[in-house]
Amino acid sequence: MGQRVSRNRVHGDRLWDDGGRVWRRSPGSWLSAAEVDELVGAGHAVVVHGFGGPMRWLTPPATGQEWARTREHFLQPGGGDGAAVPDARGHVYAGIAWRREGRVLVGLQEGC
Repeated sequence: MGQRVSRNRVHGDRLWDDGGRVWRRSPGSWLSAAEVDELVGAGHAVVVHGFGGPMRWLTPPATGQEWARTREHFLQPGGGDGAAVPDARGHVYAGIAWRREGRVLVGLQEGC
């Protein structure tokens, strides 16, 4: 039987995309809102993920819309910004820089 390839999941410091490729994050990889602005503006891919929910890979047109919606509910962990205001679903968001072979994937992590 063939080896199973993990896809579309996060475990600790690793994220598997839909192609089974592994992205890693390092300690201190939480992004500020300004850093997310810059990365989204530069056209980096964005994935929304959270505990217990499916990963949502955003298309370029949807990226700007989703970031505009979630930005006002954004918090940088350890950034000293205080508490973020939850959205209508009760979620707040944090940005994570996932890296693979010199590329950056922006993760918007949903939390409660």
